[in-house]
Amino acid sequence: MPSYIELDKEYLELKYFLMRTPTYEDETIAQKKESVFDKIFEEYYDRLPEEERFIIPNYSYLALTNYTVQKSPEKLVKLLSFW
Repeated sequence: MPSYIELDKEYLELKYFLMRTPTYEDETIAQKKESVFDKIFEEYYDRLPEEERFIIPNYSYLALTNYTVQKSPEKLVKLLSFW
């Protein structure tokens, strides 16, 4: 049985923002989400349990790919580099 790891409160708030805030092709929201993903990858990713480490890059890819491909293809490379 895997050991329980309590997730950081700020990480959970960031994740909640990502999961509950639609982008609707709004550049401002997409940029905010991108900065939240960056913060998660920089500050929390290495300490997350395996399940969370699987979810975050996949959600990152799904949430931003469509918008990113249309507006800034070079940023897609950054997103995919985590895979």
